[in-house]
Amino acid sequence: GWPASEMRTYINTDIYNAIPETIRNAIVETNVVSGHGNTTGEENFISTDKLYLLSLKEIGISSTSDSARDMSRVLDYYEINNSGVAGIKLRMWMIGG
Repeated sequence: GWPASEMRTYINTDIYNAIPETIRNAIVETNVVSGHGNTTGEENFISTDKLYLLSLKEIGISSTSDSARDMSRVLDYYEINNSGVAGIKLRMWMIGG
């Protein structure tokens, strides 16, 4: 899962350390809950990170295989509104629309 992944280590060391110190000082830690897929009877993964990858739910994509989908919400940037947000275009690109 996410807490043991090479990507988490890379993001929270290499990328984080490449950010200017003034910006790093403004980044707050976040409790990250990541799912385990379709497997039943397992707990979600929980970690505390300053940087992390967004979940499908956070970018407005529904997935029944994400066991952590009810632990988050669609981020404001990706909400559909009357003016049509740039995030909606990003979502369509990601799913091939």
